[in-house]
Amino acid sequence: MAAIPKLRKTATQERDALLIATIKKYLYLSGVEVPELCAALCMSGGTFYRRLKEPGDFTIEEISRMSQKLHIPKDEMSSTLLGK
Repeated sequence: MAAIPKLRKTATQERDALLIATIKKYLYLSGVEVPELCAALCMSGGTFYRRLKEPGDFTIEEISRMSQKLHIPKDEMSSTLLGK
């Protein structure tokens, strides 16, 4: 029986995974709790977790607010969004 080859992630999937990892990293490092972040983003917890599953759904304004609240350096967020 032949082994099934693993599918490569698309560039969008890789960018989304990197954005999720960056958000989770800075949630931990900043000590900001999810409800506090949600309040800063003006969204419910359910919406936040839905968008975390599909990071492409975050608006530019939400990403900007998140970066400020979690103290994510602009160069790191830029490289994350550009997939570099």
